[in-house]
Amino acid sequence: MLDVDTLRVAQAVVAGTAFLLIMFGSYRATRAPYPLWWAFVVVATGLGSFAYLLAHTRLDGIAAPLGNALGLMSAACIIGGARSLRGERSRWWAVLTAGAVGALATVVEDPQGADWPSGGAMPILLAILMGYAAILYWRIAHDGRVRARQEQPGFGSEATTAVIALGIALSLVATFFVARAVTFFTAGSESSFYETLVGPMSTTLGASASVVVITYAVAHLSRYELTDRWKLRAIRDDLTGLLTRDAFREWALKELNRTQGEGSALILADFDHFKEINDQYGHAMGDRALRAFGEACRDHLTPGEAAARWGGEEFVILVSAGGLERAHEVTGLLSAAVAGVSRKGERPLSLSYGLVEAKHADTFEELVACADDALYRAKNSGRNRIVVYDEGAGAR
Repeated sequence: MLDVDTLRVAQAVVAGTAFLLIMFGSYRATRAPYPLWWAFVVVATGLGSFAYLLAHTRLDGIAAPLGNALGLMSAACIIGGARSLRGERSRWWAVLTAGAVGALATVVEDPQGADWPSGGAMPILLAILMGYAAILYWRIAHDGRVRARQEQPGFGSEATTAVIALGIALSLVATFFVARAVTFFTAGSESSFYETLVGPMSTTLGASASVVVITYAVAHLSRYELTDRWKLRAIRDDLTGLLTRDAFREWALKELNRTQGEGSALILADFDHFKEINDQYGHAMGDRALRAFGEACRDHLTPGEAAARWGGEEFVILVSAGGLERAHEVTGLLSAAVAGVSRKGERPLSLSYGLVEAKHADTFEELVACADDALYRAKNSGRNRIVVYDEGAGAR
């Protein structure tokens, strides 16, 4: 039967091979951030296994702290990769902080296990980080399904399978470390049950299997990240992250055709006194306001709703259910979010809105024209208000 040290050497070799495959395969081909994060995951995993081999040598004192630090850095890199796939930024200092916490916790706890670090802090910390990473991947899978329903760029079948595989794997790993922590505090690290269920053999074999899953997933998701970035660049406004005018029109036509206009309403929103704000406070404040509006749309719009930057400081939003009631709710949420952007001494930000129900127009262009008429009346009536288009009176 293989001993633990032999398994750790094998794991380090597997991790090194996976690193080369990721760097010279996925990363070299795409230059995307995602495979780079995972390259560091497998490197940290392999080096962590090597660090544990230092036990019973002259470097015995650093074996557990170094191995645990690398283990937590590996988990932090997994989170960094997930955030990269979601289009979010991660900081390398967070990875280093995770390593420092792992080393410090190990030194303070001073685990006495000879063959591997047997303390309780490490499994708790790993369970938290792996659990959070699993949540991120399940969110990615969910977001991909939402984007597919909205006919926006999303996962292909292979990328979807890879995301789900990572979500399952990370969920199992988090569960494993929860079981390890519970067993440590109930049965103790010296019990045969602890050694058999969550001991070094199980941990090392599980880590090796995870590296195989990682290599498979990264190969597919790296291509997705690269192609998705170019697709999004074609249909998303760089400043706000909202749809471009053409992309919104294409989506809205399909959505209105799907609902036949029942329960749908269009919103045109325009910042009040935007030119004066730019002239008085500079374009930095104007850009901050536009970004805040885009972020508010992402926070408050639901599936079946979408927003676009229509031009300059003007935006368009389509709600596919709830009609004017939902449209009024959306405008209230957006105005509240934007109002909080102004800093002390700056002019308060406000918006004017033109609303129209889809039943008042036969074409998308007519629908926009009706909303524009209502917005024009809102501007001429004093701004910072909502005007609803009425077929009989034009707008009210």
